[in-house]
Amino acid sequence: MTSRVVRPRRRPAWAIREAAAVPDSRRAAPAEVGLDGDDGWDQREETSQALGVAGWTLVSRITGLARVAVVGATLGPTFFANIFQATNTVPNLTYNLMAGSLLAALFVPALVRALEHEGARAARRLAQGLLTVVIVGFSLAGAVVVGLGPLIVYLLTLGISDGATAAQARGQAWALLLLVVPQIILYGVAAVGVAAQNARRRFALAAAAPAVENLGLIVTLVLVAYWFGAGLDTEAVTTQEIVVLGVGSTLAVAAHAGLQLVGAARAGMPLWPAWGWRDPAVRDIARRIIPSIGTATIEAGRIFALVVVAGTVRGGVVALQIGINFYNLPLALGSRAIGSSDVPIPAASRKHGSSPSPHRLRLSCSRVPSPRHCRSASSAEAMEPHW
Repeated sequence: MTSRVVRPRRRPAWAIREAAAVPDSRRAAPAEVGLDGDDGWDQREETSQALGVAGWTLVSRITGLARVAVVGATLGPTFFANIFQATNTVPNLTYNLMAGSLLAALFVPALVRALEHEGARAARRLAQGLLTVVIVGFSLAGAVVVGLGPLIVYLLTLGISDGATAAQARGQAWALLLLVVPQIILYGVAAVGVAAQNARRRFALAAAAPAVENLGLIVTLVLVAYWFGAGLDTEAVTTQEIVVLGVGSTLAVAAHAGLQLVGAARAGMPLWPAWGWRDPAVRDIARRIIPSIGTATIEAGRIFALVVVAGTVRGGVVALQIGINFYNLPLALGSRAIGSSDVPIPAASRKHGSSPSPHRLRLSCSRVPSPRHCRSASSAEAMEPHW
């Protein structure tokens, strides 16, 4: 009689990492590793991470420019191009209006503290609670956008003087707006995924994922040009073309958010909604987001006003988008790369019982509103348009 060999079931990688992550209370305090900049290897690691983030950010920005160029080439200098580009701007502006650009900076220090003091399981529960809060909050923001839809649609079609054409354009804008509103929630989910990866000091996929969104929209536009033709204005655009554009752009954002969730799972922080409002850390972060919405409102209103004005000229919104992309490129390659790779430093410094060096503190405070060391994030960088 032959005996069957029973092989042990393989554990997922994140579970193995969690088992290896023992809270501080159950292990000896680690030796100092030169947090004030004395450890050359640590500085080289930071430099390498910052360069990696900058490289992938450059790829994302290049594909973003290509995306806008393809919009211009496919839809042409038309009012319909304005409508499509402007309605795609609304989810990004709403994301920024909800302090979306600050979410990763607010979440990462809390996740790092949970990892250090309570272990990976507690950090994962915190991240899942934050994900639920973001989904609920951004869903409410999407409902407000739909409620304000008549005003938004009216403002985005101000440049069309002919009454019948304007009415048709408003119908097209409404359809596109409803199709892209889910992107608001998806951007929030992506932000939580980025925070989970950064808390584990994983930066490459978080910086590269937006390029997938850009490539997805480029593919959508190429298919639209192939199936329906290029350069059509509002009078010639069909309902099928509007559906393909709206669904394709939203699916591209969904691919971006999905990649961020995959990256979080690979980093040992799998994410799914879990009610965590009773967690003091979740409530503290929610309280800190609310004051940021006031500043975000001013910035989002300024950009929306530019979009409305640009929309009075055929193809004007596309031209505005290209200009904003070029304007934000140096900022994205510089301070964003450094700030992203340096995000967990303040919490890590507290772990070793020391304060960050002035050099690191400047880098961290440029991006992280840490409750102990940093008072506020740079508004110019934090409110950079996500589009």
